[in-house]
Amino acid sequence: MSHTLAPRPYDLTGRRILLTGAAGGIGRSTARLLAELGAELVLTDRAEAPDLIDGLETGGRSHRFLTCDVTSRREIDA
Repeated sequence: MSHTLAPRPYDLTGRRILLTGAAGGIGRSTARLLAELGAELVLTDRAEAPDLIDGLETGGRSHRFLTCDVTSRREIDA
């Protein structure tokens, strides 16, 4: 019996997504999924996460991580 991979449910190629809370468990899992589906990511969290980008599929895309507390207007403006 031959197994084939199921088609992707979504194709996010060409989309740029801002994901807040990216350094935590759910955020990291979400970032991995979005990258696998083809999105270019801008990731933020209050905590630094230097290893987060390294674990993401790039496919030629340029993901970015910014340390930012999105509850702080001053940090958002900066």
